[in-house]
Amino acid sequence: MKEKIEALAKAWDDLARTHGFPNDYNGCPTALAHQATESIETLLRDHLVGTGDKRLFGLMHLLGQAALSMEHELWPEYRASIDEEVRKALDELAMPFNGSTGK
Repeated sequence: MKEKIEALAKAWDDLARTHGFPNDYNGCPTALAHQATESIETLLRDHLVGTGDKRLFGLMHLLGQAALSMEHELWPEYRASIDEEVRKALDELAMPFNGSTGK
């Protein structure tokens, strides 16, 4: 198992360097980490679509969620504008809107 983790670490290091993921990333959202995460997610999605190989689907999903979470934190005004667009569209359909959390 140790060899598999080491291989994963090497593969991640290669991807992170290639796509500009910050080597000093500390878990806090940054525009650079967001852009690199989206870039790697796109690479995985293109691989999945091009080959049908679903082994990396879970990782692609996790990266997508991480990018979305960073986006919400980094650009809350963008999230607010999307919420407003959804609210207006639902108003046109006469459907209640309970916010982006669905609560």
